[in-house]
Amino acid sequence: MSNYEQQYFRLFAAIANAIEALESNHYILAKEILICAEQAAEEAYLASHR
Repeated sequence: MSNYEQQYFRLFAAIANAIEALESNHYILAKEILICAEQAAEEAYLASHR
């Protein structure tokens, strides 16, 4: 599995978790999940391009 595929699946899982949090009215948790996923994806991208 390529690095991009791994990032895609991680982001997809984070989005699914954020949707679950939203459905439970946990808006701050949903925001935190998405922010953490974005930061992790950015770090992985930068690390792979060094």
